Amino acid sequence: MRRAASTVIVLRAYSPPTMLWAPFVLRDSAPPRWRVLTQSGERSVVIRSGQRSIDIVQKAEPLFPSGPFDLLRVDNFSPADSVDLPGMRATVVEVNEEGRPMRVHFDFDRDLEDPTFDWIVEGIGGFRRFKMPPIGVGVHLAP
Repeated sequence: MRRAASTVIVLRAYSPPTMLWAPFVLRDSAPPRWRVLTQSGERSVVIRSGQRSIDIVQKAEPLFPSGPFDLLRVDNFSPADSVDLPGMRATVVEVNEEGRPMRVHFDFDRDLEDPTFDWIVEGIGGFRRFKMPPIGVGVHLAP
């Protein structure tokens, strides 16, 4: 992680500890903002939809586990449901039959190439940096 990055965006977390403990483990090296957009072992696609926006899509499994026994206990999302956080907005685009998000659109407050962003993906082999594709292009995130 670059020290200049004030916002680390984890496009896909593979393991639950990445969502829960990573900023605490990093201690003084933790960025001011640590955003985990999805948590899954499934193959995902990141689509660059604009200068400041991406969509993340999965076909078989939801973008994050949810339900009464999972970290995220909310179900029954509907298309157009959204959440605002400092620096970003997430909007549900598509849900499965249980109301779990399968496609989410993310809008950010600055261009995705801004040097204060550090884009990473977690997979079976650990973390790797991610370079944003051109607008209109999608990239597979293998587990």
